[in-house]
Amino acid sequence: LLYGANALGAVAGASLSTFIMLEVFGTRLTLWIACLLNLLVAVSARAVDRGLSKAQEPPTPREATKSTAGGSDPAGAPSAASVPFVLIAAGSTGFVFLLLELVWYRMLSPLLGGSTYTFGLILAVALLGIGLGGLAYTFRGAGGPPQLSHFALSCGFEALLVAIPFALGDRLATLTLLLRGFAVVGLGGQLAAWTVTTSIVVLPAAVVAGYQFPLLIALLGRGSRQVSRHVGLAYASNTLGAILGSLAGGFVLMPLLTAPGLWKLAVWVLAVLGAGAAVLQWSATRTGGHRRQAALVIPMLTSVLALVWLHGAVGPTAVWRHSPIGAGRADHVLGDRTQNKLHQWFNERRASIAWEVDGRESSIALSISNDTSFLVTGKSDGAAVDDSATQVMGGLLGAMLHGDVRRVLVIGLGTGSTAGWLGALPSVERVDVIEIEPAIVEVARVCGPVNHGALANPKVNLIIADAREVLLTSRDRYDLIFSEPSNPYRAGIASLFTKEFYESAAARLNPDGLFIQWVQGYEIDVQSVRTVYATLATVFPSIESWRADPGDLLLISRSAEAPFDLERMGALVSQTPYREALLATWRVTTVAGVLAHFVGRPAFARAITDLAGPFAVNTDDRNLLEFGVSRSLGRPNNFDVEHLRQAASDRGEARPQLVNGQLDWQQVDDRRMLLGMASSASPRPFPLAKMSPAQQRRFEALSAWVAGNARTVVGAWGAQPRAPEGAVELMVLADAHATVGNEAAALPLVDQLRLLLPTETHAIVARLGWSLGQRDRAFEALEQAFLSYRSDPWASNMLMARSLSLALELARAERRFVEPLFVLLGEPFSVQSLTVQRSAVRFEIALLGGESQMCVQALEALEPHPIWQESFLTKRLLCYQRVGHPREPRAREDLSAFRTARGWTVATDLVPPAPAAPPASPSRR
Repeated sequence: LLYGANALGAVAGASLSTFIMLEVFGTRLTLWIACLLNLLVAVSARAVDRGLSKAQEPPTPREATKSTAGGSDPAGAPSAASVPFVLIAAGSTGFVFLLLELVWYRMLSPLLGGSTYTFGLILAVALLGIGLGGLAYTFRGAGGPPQLSHFALSCGFEALLVAIPFALGDRLATLTLLLRGFAVVGLGGQLAAWTVTTSIVVLPAAVVAGYQFPLLIALLGRGSRQVSRHVGLAYASNTLGAILGSLAGGFVLMPLLTAPGLWKLAVWVLAVLGAGAAVLQWSATRTGGHRRQAALVIPMLTSVLALVWLHGAVGPTAVWRHSPIGAGRADHVLGDRTQNKLHQWFNERRASIAWEVDGRESSIALSISNDTSFLVTGKSDGAAVDDSATQVMGGLLGAMLHGDVRRVLVIGLGTGSTAGWLGALPSVERVDVIEIEPAIVEVARVCGPVNHGALANPKVNLIIADAREVLLTSRDRYDLIFSEPSNPYRAGIASLFTKEFYESAAARLNPDGLFIQWVQGYEIDVQSVRTVYATLATVFPSIESWRADPGDLLLISRSAEAPFDLERMGALVSQTPYREALLATWRVTTVAGVLAHFVGRPAFARAITDLAGPFAVNTDDRNLLEFGVSRSLGRPNNFDVEHLRQAASDRGEARPQLVNGQLDWQQVDDRRMLLGMASSASPRPFPLAKMSPAQQRRFEALSAWVAGNARTVVGAWGAQPRAPEGAVELMVLADAHATVGNEAAALPLVDQLRLLLPTETHAIVARLGWSLGQRDRAFEALEQAFLSYRSDPWASNMLMARSLSLALELARAERRFVEPLFVLLGEPFSVQSLTVQRSAVRFEIALLGGESQMCVQALEALEPHPIWQESFLTKRLLCYQRVGHPREPRAREDLSAFRTARGWTVATDLVPPAPAAPPASPSRR
């Protein structure tokens, strides 16, 4: 009873601290409140003890002798053989339960988000189960003395209850996804949904574990003799096992076996432990044949059932482990609530994972569906190309503004792009990179084509450690510190956004050094953004606001405001590696293009800070950001970086102070419109009222190109006076003219573009050849484009995706191109760009060939998780039927499953009507 009550009290403590007290009172005050409550308990216990002492009378000598006589508790001691086993069992159950807690947190993080709320909820549900189990043992009634067979049965049941959620696998992920709809009512709705999923996984096993502990104490002895000793021994063994489980599980077994492997290990340990207890009970029972057999058979059957269920199931796949369900990034699947839509998403998630590992801190995976991106607990933390605008230019922008960077510190390795490009600067002597997760090193190795060979650069010094510890213990000083951790909603990450962290970073900066803080500009509320500004301002007097891309905010902080030297910036923009990086990621080559990313002056940051007030500061004691961003996770919010820039513009604080030169601000506005198009997104408009008629026509042309309307591009651009400038405008106009077959207009633009974007130039020439009916010219240019794309990760994937479609059109028009295009598309593009589309187009081309094995060879890249569309599944089946492939039955089943889920119409599978008989000729009389 006391054990259960204690655990239920712990549930209240874990819940209150997680969901209320830590955010409202802070860590320190919450701790003092806990101390005060403990003191009140001690005072109350003392008062109760005094009352009991007065009420009780000491026993007479005869009563004392009776109570200690050996015969008064005939069943008080267990057999000598069972004591060691019971203590081992207590340690083993503690070991297993801590293993399971590690597994639960690691496995549930992708589904629940991995925030502090996730950790607290899992702990609370586990404690609730333990408390309920303890109470259940108390009220079990009179069922005879406890036996080892009871413990064996409890182990079998616990193994079964641990195995069931594993066997449910992706069904639990689907349930969690469906429950995401409760998020619309706020944190309470999210908490209710999270509790359902957590209870299914954690609660049943925790209830049995709570029942086991008092059972083990009872097995050590019965009655009142040596009860304190038995409780102490059981607690000590259980605690030692728990310590061993947490250390071995976290530092050795998790990286070695993976979280699903550790889950299986826990089931096996419980099954073996139960079997051992059953055998001991069987060997100790000398009478009662049926009872003796039941003591052995029933626990054994339960354990065997658990193992069969465990190993007969697929278990959690990438749909569970590497999907951003908890982050709200999978909600789009709910838009079309059909079974086929869900199956399509399942296959996409499973097929995209090329590599996965359980690191010391998180589960890591590489996704290669459209680009190489690395996933941390299910959510993408960076992509080789799509996030290069931030990862490459975040550090280089700081170096450009500083002017003479020699020592750099980068917090977070990621793809390695920040460190690698900074290490390529001639002035840089050393780049220290702090990464807490060793598994990320493999990510940087794979992303070598985009990170300037970071891991091979002797100037790059990788430190596997915690950034807070390194900054507090290091004596090195830096000219530039760039902090780009994961999203602050994740448990522990927000400690890299606190006042104390910024103070430790400032202490490591040289007097003219810069500190750059990346801030997500998506899925975050306005108050959290104000908190970041207010916290930085407590340490750094000057904060400039920039955006690396439409969704990423860069706050560049320093000791004093400094004007931008246009002459120096202009010189740097034309130098290596700045020029290459700017062209590859931001698609600009001028200072105007760089300043298009400027958002607000330090005065604007001070205004935000003043509005936020001193109580908005994020500290180690009261981490407001962690809880604020967690509540915003996966929900639409009212913050947008463009809104921030517009607010700065309305205040007259959107332009920096400049020296040594003049700047055409209309060019800056035009370049700002192109933000996002470097990553094949739509152009970014500013308010139409602030756009000139010419700018409106240019915006119309750019938007039309994204939509694939070439004639509108040509017409809209022709309605304004300026010639195209820069890589993006040249590419858009050249491609539009090529698409409509205007060779005279396209070729001069192609000649200008060739030095800037060679891969795109080949693709545009191919389109021009196709439009003019020059198919050999189109094929030769396509060949050059695809060969170049294998080593050029920076080419526009929108343009290259259209080139893949062109390759299919060309193969359909001229069968002589089928085989060379099939071979050409057999090699992946750089950093796995457009992998799924390339493989799908290659399969379509293979179907056009006369060789049956071509389509089978093409399908290898799309198995065993095929594209879940009826047209593809039909062609897949025809391909396998053509050659009598072993996968033919599976292909037939998949197509049938798709059609069954879609539903049938009355006309489905009807036999075609017989041809009508010819009309009878008129008879002649």
